[in-house]
Amino acid sequence: MKISVSFYLLIFYSTFQIHAQSIEGAWSGIMNQEAGGTRADYFYSLTIRKEGKNVYSGTSYVQYLDKPEIFGVMELKAIYADGNFVFKESHIVQQQEDMGMYWCIKQGILAYSERGDSAYLSGKWESWNPTSCSPGTVVLRKALPKKQAVVNPISDEPEPKIEEKSETKPIVLPKKEETAIVSEMKKRTPKVIQTEPITVSERDFYIEIFDHGHIDGDTISLFFNDKPILVDFGLGKEHRRIDLKYDTALAQNKLLLHAHNLGTSPPNSAAILIFSGDKVQKVSLLSNLNESGLIQIKYKP
Repeated sequence: MKISVSFYLLIFYSTFQIHAQSIEGAWSGIMNQEAGGTRADYFYSLTIRKEGKNVYSGTSYVQYLDKPEIFGVMELKAIYADGNFVFKESHIVQQQEDMGMYWCIKQGILAYSERGDSAYLSGKWESWNPTSCSPGTVVLRKALPKKQAVVNPISDEPEPKIEEKSETKPIVLPKKEETAIVSEMKKRTPKVIQTEPITVSERDFYIEIFDHGHIDGDTISLFFNDKPILVDFGLGKEHRRIDLKYDTALAQNKLLLHAHNLGTSPPNSAAILIFSGDKVQKVSLLSNLNESGLIQIKYKP
């Protein structure tokens, strides 16, 4: 691969046409690695912020799918030109390593594309740090902004609105069953175990929740400001994304995790990634039938 040469050529000859698509914000998906790595697939996300006309910076987050407590956070620099996002990680800012492994410092070229209501960055990566790492591929996704109604110049009537799919998958329980579960949960008075408060910089933010330990059948309900956002949900290695809006009428917002069972390996454990602005924060919550996990969220623009 010639990624190193391409990166510097694009840095110094940055007169390519800059596409109008915005690549700022949070992207998440899967990073694959060829034979020789500790895993074939990893969870991978980028949080990108614009620094100049075609210059960007940000952070990357990589994590084992089967052991979410093993993760790494890297700083990166990038440019976006001619539909290509060319990035280079500089150093590790936070990490938790597994025995006998180390995190690769990566660089690569990811192509921008759009399909339906989503934008994608996909392409190849390789390691540039002194320790050798097998290369691989990355596929990342970000929801596109909802389309605004456009006035037709002939009829002066707004075009029909296209119903957009929500990032949060609807709860599939029948309404009566869902209501019964929520009512039963509210009757319980478990002890609340609180984590350190989390601060978000934007009112619109999102979380991703998944099983923090090995997949053992944990089932939970999750409440945001006492309103259910997940009901009787089975945790797995797949990240479930939920878009949230901070309620400024409250002194602080809260996420509360209730356990419906203990799985096969108690306690019930969940990891939550909180994406706000250019920051990604990770919180682990433990819950059992007598204790619930709580995250207090503060807003600081």
